[in-house]
Amino acid sequence: MGSKVLNVTGLRGPVGITFALKSNLVVSDYYAGILIYAPPYTGAPMHIIVPKGGPQYAKLDAANHLLYNNDYYNKEIDVYAYPSGTYKYSITNSVPSNPSEVAVGPGRTHQPTEVTALA
Repeated sequence: MGSKVLNVTGLRGPVGITFALKSNLVVSDYYAGILIYAPPYTGAPMHIIVPKGGPQYAKLDAANHLLYNNDYYNKEIDVYAYPSGTYKYSITNSVPSNPSEVAVGPGRTHQPTEVTALA
């Protein structure tokens, strides 16, 4: 199976990608923000989320209602509504001094989501 070159615009320093349930391509770009492209992934992003800190490896929860972005400038995980990009809150406990990635998984009892920051 080969690779496919996507003809998208707006990228300045992409560092991570993920896909939403509705097949939207979510690109974390160090300089441009969090860019959301609709299929067939051509042209400009349909939406750009401007995070509080530098975006790297943003991840969606299982329901695709929340987007978690590691904010390595402020040593926290910032949470945004998806797909609107409205800032909701920040997670500051148990975040390493220079978080470089965030992992989102099923939560424990009475918690919808478990978030882990990786250094």
